[in-house]
Amino acid sequence: MQSFSEAHKFPIISTVETISVKDVPFPAVTVNAGKVLNPWGFVEKMFRFVEFGCYDSPLDCPDKREAPRRDLRFFTNDVVTRFFEVVYEGLKYSDLGKLKQTNNEECRLLTDYTFPEFGKAVALMAAITRKKSSRAGAIRRKLAEATADTFAMFSVRDIGKSLGWGTKKFYPIVQQEAVWYEVNETVVAPCLERVQDCPDTYNQSYAALLLPFLFNRVPYEDLELGDYISYFTRRVLSVSHTKYNETKHFLSSGKSSKEELELAQFLLNITNKVDGQQTNIGINLFEMTKLLDRPANNPREAQAFEAGRSFGCVAEDTIRTWRRAWHNYLGMDNHLVITEDFSGQLEEPPCANRTISEILGIENCCVMTRGLKQGLEKVLILMKYAIQSPHFSQTIEEITWETDIASGLLQDYEIAPFNMSRFWNKNPRVYKCQYDQEPDTTLKMIYCDLFTRSYTNEGFGYTFNAGNFWKRHKESNEFNQMFHKIMFPFNKNHSNDKVIYPEATGEIHGLSLALMLNKHEAADFEKEGKELPSIKLTIHDPKKPGDMQGTGVLVHPGYITTFLVTPSQVMSSEDIQRLEKGRRKCVFPFENDGMDIFSEYTQSACVFECMLKMAVEKCGCVPWNYPRFDLTTDVCDYLGVFCFEKVLKGVKYTT
Repeated sequence: MQSFSEAHKFPIISTVETISVKDVPFPAVTVNAGKVLNPWGFVEKMFRFVEFGCYDSPLDCPDKREAPRRDLRFFTNDVVTRFFEVVYEGLKYSDLGKLKQTNNEECRLLTDYTFPEFGKAVALMAAITRKKSSRAGAIRRKLAEATADTFAMFSVRDIGKSLGWGTKKFYPIVQQEAVWYEVNETVVAPCLERVQDCPDTYNQSYAALLLPFLFNRVPYEDLELGDYISYFTRRVLSVSHTKYNETKHFLSSGKSSKEELELAQFLLNITNKVDGQQTNIGINLFEMTKLLDRPANNPREAQAFEAGRSFGCVAEDTIRTWRRAWHNYLGMDNHLVITEDFSGQLEEPPCANRTISEILGIENCCVMTRGLKQGLEKVLILMKYAIQSPHFSQTIEEITWETDIASGLLQDYEIAPFNMSRFWNKNPRVYKCQYDQEPDTTLKMIYCDLFTRSYTNEGFGYTFNAGNFWKRHKESNEFNQMFHKIMFPFNKNHSNDKVIYPEATGEIHGLSLALMLNKHEAADFEKEGKELPSIKLTIHDPKKPGDMQGTGVLVHPGYITTFLVTPSQVMSSEDIQRLEKGRRKCVFPFENDGMDIFSEYTQSACVFECMLKMAVEKCGCVPWNYPRFDLTTDVCDYLGVFCFEKVLKGVKYTT
């Protein structure tokens, strides 16, 4: 029997008991959401709702379908022009006589007697070119303009009808030129009867007139408008105007083309309307992702963005000073001379003191980043789609919310009838999943819905068995409310979102999942010949936030990784509550004084909040993908993100 003194000194007795596995909660599993952002995510998602094709009535396109085509006319015209130049260079010296002998359906339809206008147009253009060679380029430019007008009007499901209408659309362009240059039947006859009499100009003319049909051969009926904008911006606007290879990125220099700037303004108009508040934060959704995304490989690297164009934060010297100021403040180079007017060590973040930022000449950049907190809800909506989604499919609540967003945002356009495929997320983080042989033993991706969006100490994550969001987080926290409204941290079975307890042990009763890399991140690594990046996950108590830094494990693509879990649980009697915290040396979940984000005390949650406070105090901002204590703190730009995560990684603790 314990003595009274021993009982006073050690008031708690620990015992070990064996209990049923059914009485121990199944562990939570949290997967990181990744670091690489897709700046086109929101456009790809929301513009899926837009109907823009006029396949059934190309000559009488409804106004709301014509509207997006009209608004993006500058974009399509540039796409077509570049397409023509590249493809024409590859075709003009080809033996197109052989091409006409193939079994290609379009080529046969173009060259047989069904559409004699095409053959006449080729002969006319060949004759014009022989008479005045400089007109060939002018005709191609007119054909490009006409092709832009016919964008998404050719149905690949009715080739004959489309090509017949298309030939009549393009033939008059050549006819008009023929009249102007007095090219008559006498001149055209040799090219119609004997192609070998004018082979070079005939082949070049055939190539030029084939271009509109090649461009319109793309099945735009199966390509949503958002994917069209995203794909062709990457392939066309993101390249040099003189060399057709990927030498620069969209809006990545001070010499952006007219088309780039027009698309930037189009995106800004969309950005301003996202939250229904018409809040003008001065940068569009593409520029925002570039501003908030830290370069993955080199924090000293100058970020490629022209986001500060309207703020006067674009000059190379200004960006360099901005970057140097952060490096100086973080102690990365204490002896760095930031500008001629300032040297030494900064004692606070570069934008924290306006007097200092004005001396440094970076106040315009600071104004840009400060403005983001005024549109924090807008930022969260836009950035939600810049990272991978948790699943391929979505909840009905999220589908309804997205429909409302799209309807308000795109009210000038025709919204397509409801189709579940428009809500599918094509590059989900958790590709397939199954728990205890449910929802389906074949692991079909469409039925995977076990993960929810969550907080971790490395940004947002996706958690299995997280339980009810409001049971773990304080409803009084305004950011928690915003996160719940926008991120939908529950799955399809959220009405029963209680923590799961296992029914049995063994592999078949556990959790199986297939993870997918961010396609843009994977493409970048493959292009550079590097090993594909890993995905981090952590296994933890459902009551605790995912500790990616302390217990995160990397899983490598192309491998099967198996985790064996031995469950244990610490329980205490109600009598211990009577003891002071100092004597019992533990804290109960309801003793949450001082907690601002999480509603229940756990050591992990407490340390997480302390880490956040330290990082905010040091950096003066919070990254968009971390929880926050209030809505007044600035949103970190990519340099602030580097500062914030540097502080978090410097904190060592054990849970």
